[in-house]
Amino acid sequence: MVELWFYSGRIGNCMFAYAFNRCLAYSLKTRCSLPKGTEIAAFPNIAKDAEKIGHHEHKHQIYLDYPENPRTVENENDNMSWHIEKQFQGGKIESFGDNLTIQKILSIPDIDKKWLVTLGNFETGNQYLPYRGQLKEWFRFPSIDYSKFEFFKLAPNREDYFISSERPEIDKDDLVISFRLEDYTTSNNKDRLLDFDYFRIILESKKFNKLVIITNPGCINHQEFYYKFFDEFREYDPIIVRCYEPVVSMAYGALFNNIAISQSTYSWWLAFLSEAENIYYPIPLEGPFSFNDERYFGTDLRVSSPDFKFVDYETRQVLPDDYYTKIDYDNRTWKD
Repeated sequence: MVELWFYSGRIGNCMFAYAFNRCLAYSLKTRCSLPKGTEIAAFPNIAKDAEKIGHHEHKHQIYLDYPENPRTVENENDNMSWHIEKQFQGGKIESFGDNLTIQKILSIPDIDKKWLVTLGNFETGNQYLPYRGQLKEWFRFPSIDYSKFEFFKLAPNREDYFISSERPEIDKDDLVISFRLEDYTTSNNKDRLLDFDYFRIILESKKFNKLVIITNPGCINHQEFYYKFFDEFREYDPIIVRCYEPVVSMAYGALFNNIAISQSTYSWWLAFLSEAENIYYPIPLEGPFSFNDERYFGTDLRVSSPDFKFVDYETRQVLPDDYYTKIDYDNRTWKD
């Protein structure tokens, strides 16, 4: 059995926690126990599988030699797990520092005989590539109700900020940007912000038809703080999209053939679950998607697939298509 004890973070992180457990259970042909009560229950298939999980205090006795129990442990990172012997008898295997993947866990001898309890988000993108088809089924998007959407353009006089616009027809040469500004306004997340100077690299790399930007609902208002970020895109006459339901908004973004993502797990899942031919993935100077930022140990969401196009901020270029074959995941660098 594979059991998830808790979710941490928001929708993107919860999706990684679910995906890690579900892929393990799928490979081991066992049941996957998942708690209710998160935003990802908006995916119809997940809503069917989630169940109300009871308290686990009786299971904590196996950790009496620890200063904290697993639900309050302070040194959680993005790749952490406990593997507990079936019925909590016998030895136990803990992992804190290792960059755990589905494949590494499956290689543990007799792992099919153990009870698996996981904590963490397990944000290593390439481990999910073999399960991409299944994940698209498990995370099948709900039907899009366009009555839940609003579409805007920048006002011509710059004083009215935004004006309403019609829903655009989606063309295969359109570019959608997932640019959820509210996610980057706290001091903890400011290093993740990719503004117009980054997205300009993509916009100048080829001729796109229309530019569509999906953002947080609260960013479309008459506040100069948010407006100034969108105003930098003015020369591309962007259509800005608001939807108050994150999964439905994600479903809309996944319809596009060209997707540019931010340093965001939400954006990553929007792209990974799509059928887009071109997913523009950032290689910034800092933040979790950069190469050498030790603050985000265990996070590497690059995927060795031809639809992922890597955008290097340092050299200001979309890297050649064959770069996806040159990813050195162990050292978080490119191979020579």
